[in-house]
Amino acid sequence: MQNPFRAIVIAAAVGAALTSAAPAKAQSEIRLVASHPRNEAEVVAPVERVSLAFNQVVDLMSLEIEAEDGTVTVIYDLFKTPDSPRQASNFTDDLKTAVTLPGKYYVNYAASATIGKTTSTAAGSITFTVTDPNAPPADDTASSGSHPE
Repeated sequence: MQNPFRAIVIAAAVGAALTSAAPAKAQSEIRLVASHPRNEAEVVAPVERVSLAFNQVVDLMSLEIEAEDGTVTVIYDLFKTPDSPRQASNFTDDLKTAVTLPGKYYVNYAASATIGKTTSTAAGSITFTVTDPNAPPADDTASSGSHPE
């Protein structure tokens, strides 16, 4: 007959091992936690810099801004500048030319992180819209004289 106490000790040891491994696994997942401009932001002023903040130190692989017409402005590309690796959890880049034209823009990024023998990668994008400061508001019911009841 097996000792029930031994089974409880083994189950507790396995549970402790899994619990202690969980933070390492969770930390290996790269997540974008903040950005400037914010994701889905509408901005009037020109965008002169882009900032990304990750949940951990990462190796930035690429960063670019893509206009809705498909024009891409490369801000950083590790493969084009292998002598200049960038490793941090926060990145801020001043743009050579500010984004001023109204329209939707995508900030595309790729990053990687190695913890122990595991390398994780993340690629994604945030969007922002530059609005025309001279355009009338989308819903201008006050100036049209109609008032909802």
